[in-house]
Amino acid sequence: MTISILIYSMAGGGAERVVSYLLPYLAKQGVNVHLVLMNKTVSYDIPKNIPIHYLENSKGNENGILKLIKLPFLAFKYARLIKKLEVTHSFSLLTRPNYINTISRLFNSLPSKIIISERSFPSLQYGYGNSQSKINNWLIYKLYPKADFILCNSQGNADDLITNYSIDSKIIDVIYNPVDIESITKKQAVVSFFDPNYFNMITIGRLDAGKNHELLIRALQNIPQARLYLLGAGVLLEHLTELTKQLNLQDRVIFLGFDHNPYQYLKAADLFVFGFQP
Repeated sequence: MTISILIYSMAGGGAERVVSYLLPYLAKQGVNVHLVLMNKTVSYDIPKNIPIHYLENSKGNENGILKLIKLPFLAFKYARLIKKLEVTHSFSLLTRPNYINTISRLFNSLPSKIIISERSFPSLQYGYGNSQSKINNWLIYKLYPKADFILCNSQGNADDLITNYSIDSKIIDVIYNPVDIESITKKQAVVSFFDPNYFNMITIGRLDAGKNHELLIRALQNIPQARLYLLGAGVLLEHLTELTKQLNLQDRVIFLGFDHNPYQYLKAADLFVFGFQP
């Protein structure tokens, strides 16, 4: 068995963390595994014996139209790669890699088993009614059913695909995000990091629209004795930083960036909070 794992990058994020768990696990099981990326950002440790292949080196702020136009080209490149590597199972995570994975079947006469992983709530993520949302909804509706199997990381994600995109429930299953409990238990809380004069809240997640950090930042205006710490990196960092200045919250909203060990902060904070996209 030869497995390719296709994901945009290995930057800090939940899907990327899952891949960082999968890679050494599959290697220990004797599986021939290849990591395929579309961006050269790597924030997690990758076993040295696992080869990395790059379909491209795109930028996080790349134009949406360009992303759409490049899909067939990247799918063609990916189809050639997995054929060359004699991949038996092609696994992708996150929306755009999922598009590429499913389209690649059109360019491969001996296609691999295609498994995709949906890790958001698409009808909400693309529920704005603008052209970008309409295109993504159409692509999900047309391309996702072409996968041999779809893995979701929550029952809500699975139900969304079934109810709003008419995808057959027989090809969908739910596997929750893995958690290394033993490793987390060993982590020590950061001592004297948080100011006890404040109620210290923390949130973790990629800085993008789907995580709705803006909701949390605006809500902080109504809690004067609280601070909000954001763990994560992403395309909205500049926007969110500017928002905190506009709301005069610079001293109560702290951006910590990506950290391999978020648990040291979680164990010391007063509350974990998480925004959502309404």
